[in-house]
Amino acid sequence: RMNTRRGLDLADIQGNIVLPYGRFGFPVTRHLFFHIANPAAGRKFVEQVRHSVTPAERWRSAKNPSETAPQKPAVATNIGFTFFGLFALGLSTDTLRGMPEEFIDGMAKRWSILGDVGPSAPDKWDQIWGAGAGQQVHIWISLNAGTNPDGTPVEELEKRTEWLRRVASESRGVS
Repeated sequence: RMNTRRGLDLADIQGNIVLPYGRFGFPVTRHLFFHIANPAAGRKFVEQVRHSVTPAERWRSAKNPSETAPQKPAVATNIGFTFFGLFALGLSTDTLRGMPEEFIDGMAKRWSILGDVGPSAPDKWDQIWGAGAGQQVHIWISLNAGTNPDGTPVEELEKRTEWLRRVASESRGVS
């Protein structure tokens, strides 16, 4: 049985696309950024990480007691790519050409359209976003975590972070 919402296959959509994680008990978010130096290593990294990506399926709860529904994770994991990240992974030219112009241009070229002026202007951005072609952000991973009763992030957040760093390091081409 397909878990759907308005005809969408929620098992095939990342959770961060349709779920406001903060309202679902994930008040802590950590963002990790990766650079692909080797296409094969990048593909290996993505292949390992994709199995941990949190889909948009509804979790098992009192309102949704279905035994086929997944348990709510301690940490929701989602992944995104920049245009140059997809290029670095070795996607075909035909596929890359089909991307929207806005995606190809990226944020830095569209700063004025996006309203990134004054304190939000590109020259005020974190250094990672202004890096040259050799250090571009190619992959973004967000980790959204719950908290313990004392307000500290659940232990799984550190475990997931260290796992991602280890997978990147072992790939010998993702940093």
